[in-house]
Formats: sequence, structure tokens, C-alpha cells
Amino acid sequence: MQIPTLLLTDGNAIPKLGFGTGTAWYKDSPEDPLSPQLIELLETALLQGYVHIDTADSYGTEREVGLAIQQSKIAREKLFLTTKVQDG
Repeated sequence: MQIPTLLLTDGNAIPKLGFGTGTAWYKDSPEDPLSPQLIELLETALLQGYVHIDTADSYGTEREVGLAIQQSKIAREKLFLTTKVQDG
């Protein structure tokens, strides 16, 4: 299945479908322990062809995202990371 993309002004095309790291993985505190399940799931998604990861500071899962990218050995410049910032 071909995922539709959105052409960016720099010429790159970002997939419109990203792999989400919130909702089911949301943490109440940044001090919550790492989730090995999320790291494994993200690494699997990356190795299966996902190149767009959707995250947010408020999810508290940025460490897992970083570790999964590192463990997948996929070059960072081949990936798109989108995030959200809360006001206040």
C-alpha cells in the first residue's frame, strides 16, 4: 500500500500517515520508567518502513523514540519527526 505524501517547501515528501507515540503510551511524569514495549514497537515500525514518527513533549515518550531510532540503525536524515508544543 502506498502512503500519500505531502510535498514540503524543501522538496522532501513527508508521509501523511505517521506512527503515533502518545495516547496508549502517554506518561503522567517525565520520571516514569522507560517503556521497553514502546521501544520495541517503534523499532519494528521503523524496520517495516515507517519514516514518520508523531510525538509531543506532553506524551513523555521522547526517550523511547530516540532509543528506537538508534537501535533501528536507520539514518536520522531518512526520518520525519513531528511534534506538538502546548501553550503554557
